[in-house]
Amino acid sequence: TRDEMQFKNLSVAKKIWALLLVVMGAMLVAGLGMTRYMSSLESHLREGILDMDERMRLVVELRGNIETSASFLVAANLAQDAESTEFFQSKFQAAAQRTSVLVEDVQSHLKTERGRKLFEQVLQSRQKVNEVAEQITVERRNDGNITAMVKTALVPAVQQFIDQLNAIAFVLINQFS
Repeated sequence: TRDEMQFKNLSVAKKIWALLLVVMGAMLVAGLGMTRYMSSLESHLREGILDMDERMRLVVELRGNIETSASFLVAANLAQDAESTEFFQSKFQAAAQRTSVLVEDVQSHLKTERGRKLFEQVLQSRQKVNEVAEQITVERRNDGNITAMVKTALVPAVQQFIDQLNAIAFVLINQFS
């Protein structure tokens, strides 16, 4: 055909230049595609890192808040006078409200079934701490041995709570997707 004839009539130099231009065009297209892919990959990785950072921040804040709440609770139960007890109890209530908000935030960041199950255990530990606190309140009204209950029941319950938060932190660190 006519197009074939024109191609055959081109000099070797023009054919080489045409081939070179086609190769350069293909390389340009491939380069642009690779740049777009790398940009997308980098964006995805950045989002994953920021999400992981936020999850860790929440768990660390929750853990610190729980330790602070527990300190207020222990102090309220070991206080010798009503004024100190009331002061530490009010601090505990404020910290407990913040804990509730943080618990909801952490729950919203859980993505795996394992993480949800571990967090369910954390919530059960929190319930146990609240039950022990209620028992101590009842014991206080009955003039019982509060110090012994704090040492034998409350402190271990809080420690279990914190240990489970550490386990959830491990899950959140490794939950990169």
